[in-house]
Amino acid sequence: MKDKKLSKRIDVAIKKEEEAYALYIDLAENTDKNSVKGTIKWTVEEEKKHRIFLIKYRNGQLEPDAFQLNDATCYKIAEH
Repeated sequence: MKDKKLSKRIDVAIKKEEEAYALYIDLAENTDKNSVKGTIKWTVEEEKKHRIFLIKYRNGQLEPDAFQLNDATCYKIAEH
């Protein structure tokens, strides 16, 4: 990556994804509720995807505009 400042920030973001992954793994191992484990395991998989995306972006394997969002998604979280 040509932009060293951005590359360093992405490295920090990758580290944060790894820390979140470790936290969620620990939470999953320390709960007895299967419904909670399922949610946590889904979150673990999302953290893995984020990390992979960031690494590919940093390494130039994705288009420069890969961070742009085209459509907003409403998850209706407030309705639950």
